[in-house]
Amino acid sequence: MTDEPRIVLDACVCLNLAAALDGDLAGLLGWIPYVVPQVVAEALLLHDRVDGQLVAAQVSLQGLAVTSLTEEETTMYVDFARHLDDGEAASIAVAGHRRWLLGTDDKAARRTASHASPLIAVLTTPTVIRRHTQLADWSPSRIARALRAVEERAAFLPPRDDPDLDWWVGSK
Repeated sequence: MTDEPRIVLDACVCLNLAAALDGDLAGLLGWIPYVVPQVVAEALLLHDRVDGQLVAAQVSLQGLAVTSLTEEETTMYVDFARHLDDGEAASIAVAGHRRWLLGTDDKAARRTASHASPLIAVLTTPTVIRRHTQLADWSPSRIARALRAVEERAAFLPPRDDPDLDWWVGSK
């Protein structure tokens, strides 16, 4: 049995991690990652250039554990889904009920999690990538390539209030 905490990832973090980790989401170090069926159902696409043309590349969530919602979590999910997308709402319900970490970059989802009871610990893409790269002992050049891939392929930039923004900017 591992001591690594469980984290439920929403679609935006899955997309960003797929760009950073070359699609190997199951190889994420530092946590045991899960997704909910609502995230699996979302179309996750990265942007690639092939022969100068912009093309969409489907992200595979294969290798990630999919966890279904319990009856109580489903009730919470329905409540959250009034204000959030399905993937974020279901992920928050699981994280809150099971006291798992939540991986999301969605501002509304982070705000909802910060007001939940019990409080849900939220980790953003930069924090998740930073921990992974430290545990995997990535070189500075590999980190820089991964962060550029997230920006280019997933069109993600950390918000100004992200706790790991300085790391992100300084690592590129």
